[in-house]
Amino acid sequence: MARIRFARYAVPVLLSLLLAACAAIRPEPPRVMPGPPKVLRSPARPSVEGSWTSPEGATVSQLRHGVFTTVAADSRARLASGNYEIKDGMVEISGYSMVRQSPLAIRCLHVAPNQMNCTNSDGKQFVLRRAQGGV
Repeated sequence: MARIRFARYAVPVLLSLLLAACAAIRPEPPRVMPGPPKVLRSPARPSVEGSWTSPEGATVSQLRHGVFTTVAADSRARLASGNYEIKDGMVEISGYSMVRQSPLAIRCLHVAPNQMNCTNSDGKQFVLRRAQGGV
């Protein structure tokens, strides 16, 4: 009879101890080491630097290191010059037109790697295409 009492109490006690031991040796989740904050970057935009031509090929515009120049494709005579900068995704060109002998202001949207849609200060719209082999 003593054996039955022992078995009746011993089995639940041993099971409780076994479960407690399993819970105590449960592996800890891996610790995440703090690191520098991740910076989400937008995809890189193609550069506007390089040579751009008018649709009919009469002019060639150069955009290099913030400097803008336009020359006649046939004679290479300078037609306009100035500066450009990129603001809010727009290419803003300001300078002087030798043809009109007046200041110029042009805003272009770089819509594709090889195309910019532009509007001058008079509201005239035109397209510039990247010159063949130009970057």
